[in-house]
Amino acid sequence: MRERPSSSSLITTGSTTSRAGPLRPRIRSSSIVAAVRPNSRAGKWLTTTPAGTSSTSLSKLFANGTGSWAFAPQIDIPIFSGGRNIYAIQAVVTRKNIGIANYEKAIQTGFREVADSLASRSGLDERIAATESLVAAQQKRTELATARYERGLDSYFEVLTATLDFYTARQSLIQLRLARNVSSVNLYKALGGGW
Repeated sequence: MRERPSSSSLITTGSTTSRAGPLRPRIRSSSIVAAVRPNSRAGKWLTTTPAGTSSTSLSKLFANGTGSWAFAPQIDIPIFSGGRNIYAIQAVVTRKNIGIANYEKAIQTGFREVADSLASRSGLDERIAATESLVAAQQKRTELATARYERGLDSYFEVLTATLDFYTARQSLIQLRLARNVSSVNLYKALGGGW
């Protein structure tokens, strides 16, 4: 007597059930099979029924008893597909896993960009404050050097050097403010602000 297969060893697709062989993976979700090839294991039913009349002579063609018809059902079931269905299912699962990995990577990239923007912004604020005090000190130095030159205590070289240092400090301050503004834009972008 043949043993009846358990429900866990059967693959169900739609209304068709088939036994999973020892080399085939067990498929618990019929949606995977349906996503790969709808009704690929269910097969097709084709029925053709030509109807008409037949007679040995033209005069008796439409007489009683000359009608004929034929019924020819066909069944098209894939017996051996060479593992095509299994590999198609594996391809769908692999594409799903790739999509999940890309989604997780996008989330991690977003968190990293936000953290980097916040860290650079806090560091830039401290550097801007220090550079602002440096600019104020260089401006005071330039004013003192100019006053000393006007009184004849120093050469004009001291005024030029102090002015050059003042403009260099101002340029550094402008670059730091630009970096802070770029960091703010990057933070806004990382938080999903429309870019």
